[in-house]
Formats: sequence, C-alpha cells, structure tokens
Amino acid sequence: PDWANGILEEKMLTGSELLNIEPLSFRSETHRANFKEHLENIHRTKHELKKNQWDDWLHTICLIDIIEPMCEVISEHGLPREALEIGKDNLSELVKDMPTRRIDLHLHRQVLKNPNYRPKKSDLEDWGALGMAASYCDVVVCEKHMASMLKREGFKTKAKVVTRLDQIFESLNIQGKMSRRISQ
Repeated sequence: PDWANGILEEKMLTGSELLNIEPLSFRSETHRANFKEHLENIHRTKHELKKNQWDDWLHTICLIDIIEPMCEVISEHGLPREALEIGKDNLSELVKDMPTRRIDLHLHRQVLKNPNYRPKKSDLEDWGALGMAASYCDVVVCEKHMASMLKREGFKTKAKVVTRLDQIFESLNIQGKMSRRISQ
C-alpha cells in the first residue's frame, strides 16, 4: 500500500528489527560486529578496573585507533619520537582538541553510565556519522536515542542536534521569518 512506501524506504536506510531489515552499510559485517561487541564489553571491562581508572581508560579507547597514523605523521615530518609521549595529564587535552574524539568520549561515557544500554549493529555508522556531523555541521538530524545521548550532561557540539526535519528551520530561526513574510 501507498502508506507503506515511505516506511519501507526509511527502514532500508535505518534498518528494522521488527521487519528483519538490516540497514544499508558501507562497512563490513565484521567491523559492525566488532564495534557492537566493543560496546557490549564496556560494562564487563569497567568491573575489572577501579572507578578512578575509568576516565583514563575511556580516553585511551578514543585514541587507540589513531596512534599508528599519528606515529606515521610524526615520522614523516621528522618530529622526535617523544612527541607522542604526552603523558596522562595531557591525554584529556589531546582528546578535547579533536572534536570527533571528544564526541566519541562523551558517547562512551554515556554507555558506561547506562548498564541497560543495548548496542545495535548500526551503532558503528551512527557513532561515526554523528561524531563527524556534530563536530563540523551547523545542524544534525538524528535518531532520538542518539540525540539524547549526545545532549546529556549539557554536552555542547558545534551542530544544533534535532530529531525531526522540521526542527531544522526552528533551530535556524528561519521558520518564524518565513511565516511572517507569508502572513504579510
């Protein structure tokens, strides 16, 4: 039926457990499964660490996959090897200076704080896209649960984060101007 066309198109992009539809992905199933497992392991691993180690651990998670490329850049530019020996005190400053990593850290903290968080296969795409978009775009439209995670604890991003397309105009204060013009 006509009413189902829009729903089906949306679910082809976002996926649906109810309809047994996997979201379109440009990542391999292995990458998606690894990331889902990584998020599931956060709650198991946190019990292996002292609570005062959790923040350092989360910072390490956010940087571990870029250490090798950073070493290559340091080597390519002839910088001293010690350039990466930033120490624990500067680790948080490094993450804070990288907008996408700062968002990744915030999202990991939200998972750590929520023992009921249930990762989905599509989390890899959601996290990757949200980190980039919220760091560099003016407005981001995303699912409610991702918007909620991103906005918790007063976290600030460059982008205005909304959950409906019509909110784009509200966030840019265009709708009020347009409706005034139309009424005139």
